[in-house]
Amino acid sequence: MYLKQNRITMKELLANQQASAILSREFPVFMTPAIIQNIKPLTLQQVIQMVRPYLSKAKLHSLLEQLENI
Repeated sequence: MYLKQNRITMKELLANQQASAILSREFPVFMTPAIIQNIKPLTLQQVIQMVRPYLSKAKLHSLLEQLENI
């Protein structure tokens, strides 16, 4: 999947069933309806900046790699 240099919106990303499944599997706590509604207008880069303190570099790299390989 083309992530537009991480400028893809979360709405676009979540519209893809495979991407949504990956995000739900990796971040079940963050995938509640209320949070999803709030992050849809954000870009992937903005979300990465928000969660970066809570993720290891390896986990973040793995997640981005999985999304790119869709």
